[in-house]
Amino acid sequence: MAEILRLQVERGQTNVECAVAAGLSVETVKRWRARLRVRSEKAQGIVEWMPPVKPPSGELVIELPGGVRLTWSSGWAADEVAQLVRDLRSS
Repeated sequence: MAEILRLQVERGQTNVECAVAAGLSVETVKRWRARLRVRSEKAQGIVEWMPPVKPPSGELVIELPGGVRLTWSSGWAADEVAQLVRDLRSS
């Protein structure tokens, strides 16, 4: 649902246009937007993403609050890492 709502914003669609395009009711679109907005506001500031100036050439490390550290080797495209961060924010 987050992807549908992201596309709605990207495409500049109204709730009605988004609902028709996704085969959903307008109320479902509104309800999910409200639900994800609350979740997003709670998660605000938990993960801060700053894309690297150049592609990483070794391992990539993301440090999260509470001492959590995510480390993986290179080979991830910047859009894949950005999607991972978005997924972490929405969970």
